[in-house]
Amino acid sequence: MKIALTFDVERDPAITRILPRLLNILEDYNAVATYFITHDYGGYYTNHSGRIVEKFYEIVDKCSKLGEIGSHVHFRRKNGKFCVDYDFQRELIENATNMLREKGFNVKSFRGGDLYFDNNTLQILEKLGYETDSSVSPLHFNKLSNNVFVDHKRVTNNKPYFPSKEDYCVSGDSTILEIPVTRFFFSPKINFLSFSFSPCLDRVPGSGISILKVWWKLFNNTPIIILYHPFNFLTEAERKIHCFKNFIDDCRRSEIEFVTMQQINSQWRAHARLEMEGSGAIS
Repeated sequence: MKIALTFDVERDPAITRILPRLLNILEDYNAVATYFITHDYGGYYTNHSGRIVEKFYEIVDKCSKLGEIGSHVHFRRKNGKFCVDYDFQRELIENATNMLREKGFNVKSFRGGDLYFDNNTLQILEKLGYETDSSVSPLHFNKLSNNVFVDHKRVTNNKPYFPSKEDYCVSGDSTILEIPVTRFFFSPKINFLSFSFSPCLDRVPGSGISILKVWWKLFNNTPIIILYHPFNFLTEAERKIHCFKNFIDDCRRSEIEFVTMQQINSQWRAHARLEMEGSGAIS
Protein backbone atom coordinates (compact mmCIF):
# COMPACT_ATOMS: atom_id res chain seq x y z
CA MET A 1 0.00 0.00 0.00
CA LYS A 2 1.35 3.42 -1.01
CA ILE A 3 0.55 6.78 0.55
CA ALA A 4 1.76 10.18 -0.65
CA LEU A 5 1.82 12.78 2.09
CA THR A 6 1.60 16.23 0.52
CA PHE A 7 1.94 19.58 2.26
CA ASP A 8 0.87 22.94 0.82
CA VAL A 9 3.44 25.22 2.47
CA GLU A 10 2.08 28.76 2.55
CA ARG A 11 3.02 32.06 4.16
CA ASP A 12 1.68 31.75 7.68
CA PRO A 13 3.07 31.20 11.20
CA ALA A 14 2.96 27.42 10.74
CA ILE A 15 6.14 27.64 8.65
CA THR A 16 8.18 28.13 11.80
CA ARG A 17 5.83 26.86 14.51
CA ILE A 18 4.50 23.63 12.98
CA LEU A 19 6.36 22.53 9.86
CA PRO A 20 9.75 21.93 11.57
CA ARG A 21 8.05 19.68 14.13
CA LEU A 22 6.31 17.68 11.40
CA LEU A 23 9.60 17.39 9.54
CA ASN A 24 11.31 16.00 12.64
CA ILE A 25 8.62 13.32 12.95
CA LEU A 26 8.93 12.36 9.29
CA GLU A 27 12.72 12.27 9.57
CA ASP A 28 12.54 9.99 12.61
CA TYR A 29 10.41 7.53 10.63
CA ASN A 30 12.32 7.96 7.36
CA ALA A 31 9.03 8.95 5.71
CA VAL A 32 9.20 10.91 2.45
CA ALA A 33 6.64 13.54 1.44
CA THR A 34 6.07 16.19 -1.22
CA TYR A 35 6.14 19.84 -0.17
CA PHE A 36 4.43 22.32 -2.49
CA ILE A 37 6.14 25.65 -1.77
CA THR A 38 4.24 28.92 -2.27
CA HIS A 39 5.88 31.86 -4.03
CA ASP A 40 4.87 35.47 -3.32
CA TYR A 41 5.07 36.65 -6.95
CA GLY A 42 6.73 39.97 -6.22
CA GLY A 43 4.10 42.71 -6.05
CA TYR A 44 1.10 40.46 -6.36
CA TYR A 45 -1.27 39.34 -3.64
CA THR A 46 0.38 37.92 -0.55
CA ASN A 47 -0.65 37.32 3.06
CA HIS A 48 2.91 37.43 4.42
CA SER A 49 5.89 39.24 2.95
CA GLY A 50 9.00 37.44 1.79
CA ARG A 51 9.50 34.56 -0.60
CA ILE A 52 9.43 31.32 1.36
CA VAL A 53 12.39 29.81 -0.46
CA GLU A 54 14.52 32.86 0.41
CA LYS A 55 13.23 33.75 3.87
CA PHE A 56 13.06 30.15 5.10
CA TYR A 57 15.67 28.49 2.90
CA GLU A 58 16.87 26.12 5.64
CA ILE A 59 13.36 24.77 6.15
CA VAL A 60 12.78 24.33 2.41
CA ASP A 61 16.17 22.66 2.07
CA LYS A 62 15.27 20.18 4.82
CA CYS A 63 11.96 19.48 3.05
CA SER A 64 13.96 18.70 -0.08
CA LYS A 65 16.28 16.34 1.79
CA LEU A 66 13.30 14.51 3.28
CA GLY A 67 11.36 14.22 0.04
CA GLU A 68 10.41 16.36 -2.94
CA ILE A 69 9.88 20.08 -3.52
CA GLY A 70 6.98 21.13 -5.73
CA SER A 71 5.58 24.50 -6.76
CA HIS A 72 2.36 25.99 -5.36
CA VAL A 73 0.68 29.02 -6.97
CA HIS A 74 -2.45 30.99 -6.08
CA PHE A 75 -3.84 32.85 -9.08
CA ARG A 76 -4.72 36.09 -7.30
CA ARG A 77 -4.09 39.75 -8.00
CA LYS A 78 -3.14 42.40 -5.41
CA ASN A 79 -6.75 42.84 -4.36
CA GLY A 80 -7.04 39.13 -3.58
CA LYS A 81 -9.38 38.41 -6.48
CA PHE A 82 -8.67 35.47 -8.73
CA CYS A 83 -7.48 35.86 -12.29
CA VAL A 84 -6.93 32.75 -14.39
CA ASP A 85 -6.27 34.03 -17.90
CA TYR A 86 -3.35 32.43 -19.70
CA ASP A 87 -0.84 35.30 -19.46
CA PHE A 88 -1.39 35.86 -15.74
CA GLN A 89 -1.10 32.16 -14.94
CA ARG A 90 2.03 31.90 -17.07
CA GLU A 91 3.67 34.86 -15.31
CA LEU A 92 3.01 33.53 -11.83
CA ILE A 93 3.96 29.92 -12.52
CA GLU A 94 7.07 30.93 -14.42
CA ASN A 95 8.25 33.27 -11.64
CA ALA A 96 7.65 30.64 -8.96
CA THR A 97 9.37 27.94 -11.00
CA ASN A 98 12.40 30.05 -11.82
CA MET A 99 12.86 31.10 -8.20
CA LEU A 100 12.81 27.53 -6.91
CA ARG A 101 15.05 26.21 -9.69
CA GLU A 102 17.54 29.06 -9.22
CA LYS A 103 17.81 28.02 -5.56
CA GLY A 104 18.68 24.47 -6.62
CA PHE A 105 15.27 22.82 -6.38
CA ASN A 106 14.50 21.25 -9.74
CA VAL A 107 10.73 21.28 -9.37
CA LYS A 108 8.76 18.86 -11.55
CA SER A 109 5.48 18.76 -9.59
CA PHE A 110 2.80 21.42 -9.27
CA ARG A 111 -0.35 22.11 -7.28
CA GLY A 112 -2.65 25.06 -7.87
CA GLY A 113 -3.83 27.14 -4.93
CA ASP A 114 -7.38 26.25 -3.90
CA LEU A 115 -6.89 23.26 -6.24
CA TYR A 116 -7.44 25.51 -9.26
CA PHE A 117 -6.45 23.90 -12.55
CA ASP A 118 -7.59 24.32 -16.15
CA ASN A 119 -6.41 23.69 -19.71
CA ASN A 120 -4.24 26.82 -19.60
CA THR A 121 -2.47 25.54 -16.49
CA LEU A 122 -1.83 22.22 -18.22
CA GLN A 123 -0.34 23.90 -21.28
CA ILE A 124 1.90 26.15 -19.17
CA LEU A 125 3.21 23.25 -17.07
CA GLU A 126 4.14 21.33 -20.21
CA LYS A 127 6.08 24.30 -21.59
CA LEU A 128 7.95 24.77 -18.32
CA GLY A 129 9.08 21.15 -18.14
CA TYR A 130 6.84 19.88 -15.36
CA GLU A 131 6.00 16.19 -15.21
CA THR A 132 3.21 15.89 -12.63
CA ASP A 133 0.29 17.89 -11.30
CA SER A 134 -1.77 17.25 -8.15
CA SER A 135 -4.40 19.99 -8.33
CA VAL A 136 -7.38 17.87 -9.27
CA SER A 137 -9.64 16.01 -6.86
CA PRO A 138 -12.57 13.93 -8.17
CA LEU A 139 -15.97 15.66 -8.06
CA HIS A 140 -14.53 18.72 -6.31
CA PHE A 141 -16.31 22.00 -6.99
CA ASN A 142 -15.75 25.40 -5.42
CA LYS A 143 -16.76 28.95 -6.32
CA LEU A 144 -13.91 31.39 -5.77
CA SER A 145 -13.98 35.19 -6.04
CA ASN A 146 -14.44 37.09 -9.28
CA ASN A 147 -16.65 34.38 -10.84
CA VAL A 148 -13.82 31.86 -10.93
CA PHE A 149 -14.81 28.23 -10.38
CA VAL A 150 -12.81 25.15 -9.43
CA ASP A 151 -14.70 22.47 -11.30
CA HIS A 152 -13.46 18.87 -11.22
CA LYS A 153 -16.94 17.34 -11.25
CA ARG A 154 -16.27 15.35 -14.41
CA VAL A 155 -13.24 13.65 -12.87
CA THR A 156 -14.74 10.58 -11.21
CA ASN A 157 -11.72 8.40 -10.40
CA ASN A 158 -8.74 8.69 -8.05
CA LYS A 159 -6.48 6.93 -10.53
CA PRO A 160 -3.57 8.96 -12.03
CA TYR A 161 -4.01 9.78 -15.70
CA PHE A 162 -2.51 11.73 -18.59
CA PRO A 163 -5.05 14.49 -19.38
CA SER A 164 -6.25 15.56 -22.78
CA LYS A 165 -4.74 18.87 -23.88
CA GLU A 166 -8.23 20.00 -24.89
CA ASP A 167 -9.98 18.81 -21.71
CA TYR A 168 -7.98 18.13 -18.56
CA CYS A 169 -10.87 16.17 -17.00
CA VAL A 170 -10.46 13.24 -19.40
CA SER A 171 -7.51 11.10 -20.46
CA GLY A 172 -5.57 12.13 -23.52
CA ASP A 173 -2.20 13.05 -24.96
CA SER A 174 -0.60 15.40 -22.41
CA THR A 175 2.89 14.68 -21.11
CA ILE A 176 1.77 15.76 -17.63
CA LEU A 177 0.70 12.99 -15.25
CA GLU A 178 -2.29 14.13 -13.18
CA ILE A 179 -2.14 12.58 -9.70
CA PRO A 180 -5.49 13.42 -8.07
CA VAL A 181 -5.81 14.30 -4.42
CA THR A 182 -7.72 11.29 -3.12
CA ARG A 183 -11.40 11.77 -2.56
CA PHE A 184 -12.63 9.27 -0.01
CA PHE A 185 -16.36 9.90 -0.27
CA PHE A 186 -17.79 9.99 -3.77
CA SER A 187 -20.56 12.44 -3.05
CA PRO A 188 -20.48 16.02 -4.36
CA LYS A 189 -21.91 17.16 -1.02
CA ILE A 190 -18.91 15.92 1.01
CA ASN A 191 -15.69 17.87 0.52
CA PHE A 192 -12.59 15.65 0.34
CA LEU A 193 -10.71 17.92 2.73
CA SER A 194 -13.10 17.08 5.55
CA PHE A 195 -11.72 13.57 5.60
CA SER A 196 -8.18 14.11 4.37
CA PHE A 197 -7.17 15.38 7.79
CA SER A 198 -8.93 12.79 9.92
CA PRO A 199 -6.44 9.92 9.46
CA CYS A 200 -3.67 12.02 11.03
CA LEU A 201 -5.89 13.64 13.66
CA ASP A 202 -7.71 10.49 14.68
CA ARG A 203 -8.00 10.06 18.42
CA VAL A 204 -8.11 6.25 18.13
CA PRO A 205 -4.64 4.88 17.21
CA GLY A 206 -4.66 2.52 14.25
CA SER A 207 -8.26 3.08 13.20
CA GLY A 208 -7.28 5.35 10.33
CA ILE A 209 -5.00 2.66 8.88
CA SER A 210 -7.72 0.01 8.67
CA ILE A 211 -9.98 2.49 6.89
CA LEU A 212 -7.22 3.43 4.43
CA LYS A 213 -6.59 -0.23 3.65
CA VAL A 214 -10.24 -0.70 2.76
CA TRP A 215 -10.10 2.26 0.39
CA TRP A 216 -6.80 1.08 -1.05
CA LYS A 217 -8.57 -2.08 -2.19
CA LEU A 218 -11.64 -0.18 -3.37
CA PHE A 219 -9.40 2.11 -5.42
CA ASN A 220 -7.69 -0.87 -7.09
CA ASN A 221 -4.32 -0.23 -5.43
CA THR A 222 -4.22 3.39 -6.57
CA PRO A 223 -1.81 5.49 -4.46
CA ILE A 224 -3.59 7.44 -1.74
CA ILE A 225 -2.79 11.16 -1.86
CA ILE A 226 -3.36 13.04 1.40
CA LEU A 227 -3.31 16.84 1.45
CA TYR A 228 -2.19 18.82 4.49
CA HIS A 229 -1.91 22.52 5.27
CA PRO A 230 0.47 23.04 8.19
CA PHE A 231 -1.67 25.97 9.39
CA ASN A 232 -4.45 23.50 10.22
CA PHE A 233 -2.24 22.25 13.05
CA LEU A 234 -2.02 25.67 14.71
CA THR A 235 -5.17 25.16 16.80
CA GLU A 236 -4.83 22.33 19.32
CA ALA A 237 -1.29 21.92 18.05
CA GLU A 238 -0.05 19.48 20.67
CA ARG A 239 -2.93 17.07 20.20
CA LYS A 240 -2.81 17.23 16.42
CA ILE A 241 0.96 16.79 16.20
CA HIS A 242 0.73 13.86 18.62
CA CYS A 243 -1.97 12.26 16.46
CA PHE A 244 0.08 12.89 13.33
CA LYS A 245 3.02 11.07 14.92
CA ASN A 246 0.74 8.18 15.86
CA PHE A 247 -0.56 8.02 12.29
CA ILE A 248 2.97 7.85 10.84
CA ASP A 249 3.92 5.24 13.44
CA ASP A 250 0.85 3.15 12.57
CA CYS A 251 1.73 3.36 8.88
CA ARG A 252 5.25 2.15 9.53
CA ARG A 253 4.03 -0.73 11.70
CA SER A 254 1.63 -1.69 8.89
CA GLU A 255 4.49 -1.63 6.35
CA ILE A 256 2.85 1.13 4.34
CA GLU A 257 5.18 2.74 1.82
CA PHE A 258 5.43 6.52 1.67
CA VAL A 259 6.07 7.92 -1.80
CA THR A 260 6.60 11.29 -3.46
CA MET A 261 4.94 12.66 -6.59
CA GLN A 262 7.98 11.87 -8.68
CA GLN A 263 8.18 8.31 -7.37
CA ILE A 264 4.55 7.81 -8.39
CA ASN A 265 5.39 9.44 -11.70
CA SER A 266 8.24 7.03 -12.43
CA GLN A 267 6.24 3.98 -11.43
CA TRP A 268 3.12 5.05 -13.33
CA ARG A 269 4.98 5.88 -16.54
CA ALA A 270 6.78 2.53 -16.42
CA HIS A 271 3.43 0.80 -15.88
CA ALA A 272 1.84 2.72 -18.78
CA ARG A 273 4.72 1.78 -21.06
CA LEU A 274 4.37 -1.91 -20.19
CA GLU A 275 0.67 -1.71 -20.99
CA MET A 276 1.38 -0.11 -24.35
CA GLU A 277 4.00 -2.72 -25.15
CA GLY A 278 1.56 -5.46 -24.23
CA SER A 279 -1.08 -4.00 -26.51
CA GLY A 280 1.40 -3.65 -29.35
CA ALA A 281 1.09 0.13 -29.40
CA ILE A 282 4.88 0.46 -29.08
CA SER A 283 7.76 -1.92 -29.63
